[in-house]
Amino acid sequence: NHQMLLSILYDLGIRKNILNWLESYLCNRKQYVEIVSYNKSKIKISHQSKIRSVKYGVPQGSILGPLLFICYVRGLPTLTTGNQLCLYADDATLKISGSSVKELESSSSTSLNLLKQYFNDRQLLLNPDKTNFVVFKTRQTQVS
Repeated sequence: NHQMLLSILYDLGIRKNILNWLESYLCNRKQYVEIVSYNKSKIKISHQSKIRSVKYGVPQGSILGPLLFICYVRGLPTLTTGNQLCLYADDATLKISGSSVKELESSSSTSLNLLKQYFNDRQLLLNPDKTNFVVFKTRQTQVS
């Protein structure tokens, strides 16, 4: 959400010309998809989608993208107290420790619910295809 991001940047002390520049960089963007192919006679054939407004996100592959994402989720690391959250560019890793499976399940459930609410409040989606749950244990530990 561009307006929410601009509000966050304002709260972080970004003002006037820089904030106006960021607003023009983010808002009122348009995009389309173009597929180019060649027929047997080597004639170029181009297909373009409709032009659509971009209302969310930052330009893909941009230098500012990861930095703006970190600003956007700046409160996230303090959300899961007792666990470790590591942010890198636009990725996050949550490390949860526990002495029993029951404790891990409880802490995981609580943390995931907090993250879900945080993401919903900021109109962010958690991509299930890029989300993994991994259990690490010592050889002596029995985890089922």
